[in-house]
Amino acid sequence: VSFDGTDSLNDSGAGLTMLADGDFVVVGTTESTMTGDDILILRLDGATQMVEWQVVVDGPGEGPGDNDDADSASDVAIDADGNIYVSGSIRIGTQDWDFALGKYDDAGNELWTATYAGAAGARDFTRTVQIDDAGVVWLLGNERQANDDDTGIVLAYDADGVALDADTHEFDHFINDMAFDADGNVVVVGSN
Repeated sequence: VSFDGTDSLNDSGAGLTMLADGDFVVVGTTESTMTGDDILILRLDGATQMVEWQVVVDGPGEGPGDNDDADSASDVAIDADGNIYVSGSIRIGTQDWDFALGKYDDAGNELWTATYAGAAGARDFTRTVQIDDAGVVWLLGNERQANDDDTGIVLAYDADGVALDADTHEFDHFINDMAFDADGNVVVVGSN
């Protein structure tokens, strides 16, 4: 299966998951001459691989140069009710990037969005989104500090997009992925 965005520029996939009915949701980035790079969400028919619907998310910011908007998706997860969660990073103003998390129903309608801005207002990029057995949505990424070091961060949200601050964890190194152990604890892997 291939996808060619509206301007036949650079499009890329970053995450993939299968729905209970056998359809697939693919997330990534699509580039256009008008808005630069935007978050792309596609639902593909599991039998025909045809696009059933697509959603393009253009963050509110603009980069300092031509075509430097650079919004991107990093991962996708599905909850027990079939809702779709997309993690990514979006431009906010002329700053660097902030974490972005969006919840969509199975028809691609946006239910809510949440953003997270690191303290330094710099490059904050998500890596993955996962949902535990209790329905808590976990967002993992890295935020750039004022000294240009990266700090890993894991954020938790309830199903309504409310941040669960008690479940926020910071690490003094770059983190890449996460999993849950048999007791439901978050386990992360990264580098320092």
